[in-house]
Amino acid sequence: IESAVSNLEASGTLCRAESRIQCVVDAAAWAVKTLGKSDTGAIILCDEPELIACRANRCPDVRAAAIQTAADLERVQRRLAANLVCFDAGQCSFFELRNLLRSAVSGPAPTVPEGWQELAFGH
Repeated sequence: IESAVSNLEASGTLCRAESRIQCVVDAAAWAVKTLGKSDTGAIILCDEPELIACRANRCPDVRAAAIQTAADLERVQRRLAANLVCFDAGQCSFFELRNLLRSAVSGPAPTVPEGWQELAFGH
């Protein structure tokens, strides 16, 4: 797993963040910057995935979700086309983490769902 995580970090699609508030702000800023210049998704491994997803979702180009399981990941990819997933790797077993990472990096790049603006802003 460590080599897979290192490869994802080197490719610029993964960020690990610690639980300090400044790290939350920095991780969200990294995600916004990363997603603003590419059509790919991003992954953040952190202690507080909900805080980072919330902070990153302040940017209109970001569709972030905090997840816990592969089923959560499948749901947010299908329903939101999430381009940022945040999860606490410390709460996963080796196999769960492996499956989450495999699922997150497989398949096509996330695209904005049809009618997203209407869903997001109630128009």
